[in-house]
Amino acid sequence: MRLRHNIVQLFVWQGGNYIVPLVVTPYLARTLGLHAYGVFGLTLAVMSYCMLVTDWGFGLSATQKVAFAAHDPIKLRTIFWDTIVAKMLLGGGAVAVLAVVIIVIPQLRAIWPTLSAAGLVILATALSCDWFLQGMQRMGSFAAASLCGRLMTIPLMLIFVHRPEDVAIAAVIQGISQALSAIASIVISSRLVSLWPMDIRIRAAFREIRDGSHQFISNLSVSMYTQANAIFVGIGAGAAQAGLLTSSQRISQAFQGLVVPINLAVYPMVNRLMVADRVAATRLMIRVLIGQAIFAFVLSAAMYLAAPPLVSLFLGKEFEGAIAVVRILALLPFLIGVTNVLGTNMLLPLGLKRHYTGCLIIVGVFNVISLCILAPRYGALGGAACAALTEAILVCLMASVLWRRRHGILSPHSETQP
Repeated sequence: MRLRHNIVQLFVWQGGNYIVPLVVTPYLARTLGLHAYGVFGLTLAVMSYCMLVTDWGFGLSATQKVAFAAHDPIKLRTIFWDTIVAKMLLGGGAVAVLAVVIIVIPQLRAIWPTLSAAGLVILATALSCDWFLQGMQRMGSFAAASLCGRLMTIPLMLIFVHRPEDVAIAAVIQGISQALSAIASIVISSRLVSLWPMDIRIRAAFREIRDGSHQFISNLSVSMYTQANAIFVGIGAGAAQAGLLTSSQRISQAFQGLVVPINLAVYPMVNRLMVADRVAATRLMIRVLIGQAIFAFVLSAAMYLAAPPLVSLFLGKEFEGAIAVVRILALLPFLIGVTNVLGTNMLLPLGLKRHYTGCLIIVGVFNVISLCILAPRYGALGGAACAALTEAILVCLMASVLWRRRHGILSPHSETQP
């Protein structure tokens, strides 16, 4: 019963993650204008990497430890502070690296006030205890608190952001909303377990970092073909081109989000069937792949055809150049819908985790190389083309792995080795 409740709450939370940007983006696009919105988008893309480093792989490693120690308050307190200290160390390292990068790269040095204003998100990420609440199976409370924090973004933007010069204020507001969610997570955690006295153990913190390193590598590989594009476009072609790309990505993400619930619902079912009835699991995988491919294709077609009115209504006349970008990104709902099934609902349940990670690393490296070539020359169009091409290659790589192992997969008595 609790699992079902948590899933419902997480769906609401995930919905909030999509709804808030959809509400805020039209206002910011018109208020900030193309160039300042590009600075804002580039800033968030850079900060996403700082947050990635700060979060590390604790979403799996620390969450698992919390789940195992759920009935041991002393051990829970130790895990809590070891992980928080580890996140603070990683956050401090991310800030130090960011400072060097700002000094070295002129395009980032030119927007350092906005980057500095957004630095609050790093502290908020370090203090966030979503991993702890997930391990305690109390994500429902955090989801509600987090959603409230995100919703605060809307009135704060409307009150304080009125012109392009307010872009740094918009960045601060992003940090405030996440800080509110982080504070809420700490309060909720403290009600579940006594967190005092605080015990700072540097060596233990480094052990936590080591234990989460494998997941961090996977997360970094994914980010190389999902979050890097705006940074390369902003550095190579300027803030205005970054604005066209990031605003187009907001539209694309709204369509992409519609395929996520299917994977979340099917994943546990596939894993249970893999133990009880391998043939039935394989049939379910194929049905889901076909069904989601059709559904995602319809989404992509709708996004392509609706690009002109979407850009006009959602972004405004100054962003007319985003129409072509949105049409390229219209490939993503279909491609991502397919890769989600091939990866999450096929490769992972079949025990092909190394192959799954290997595919992500290959396409991540490919995306970075292609961005170095296309982003400076073609700007937002180049960034969008890299995203679509990279996702298409990922489909081919995952499909080829499954095709090579098709005989073992279809056999009811065989075991697929990782």
